[in-house]
Amino acid sequence: AKKKSAQHFLLRFLLNNRIFMNKKKILIVEDEDVIRRYCKRLLSKEDRELLLAENVEKAFAAIDANNLDLLLTDLRLPDGHGIDVIRRFKNKFPNKKVIIMTGSPTPDERWEDVGFPNVMQLIYKPFEAAVLETAVNKGLGEV
Repeated sequence: AKKKSAQHFLLRFLLNNRIFMNKKKILIVEDEDVIRRYCKRLLSKEDRELLLAENVEKAFAAIDANNLDLLLTDLRLPDGHGIDVIRRFKNKFPNKKVIIMTGSPTPDERWEDVGFPNVMQLIYKPFEAAVLETAVNKGLGEV
């Protein structure tokens, strides 16, 4: 009876936690708290794990410590530049996609000039919820 109970428990545990095995990890790098929380609220789903960073230092730590599926980053950050975050991300995850969020890019910040493969979209702030969700779905290969 004990063996059957243990098997039943294990099966229930695996079924209840199956969704956690395939969660997509998205790193959101944004120094403005309101926008960071807005992105988290919009992108939260059961099959996603959202990691938040408000600066380059925390973004580097998240990149180094996790197996990420997508990067969503601002360009202007308090302790550096989003391009540095993109470089670190692309060095570790060369085939993963990047979405850049920016308020008003300078000529050297245009996404065409970033020079990385898979920098797939530039989103201008403020952005509509549907624009962000569509970009993230494409970035995760869900469209």
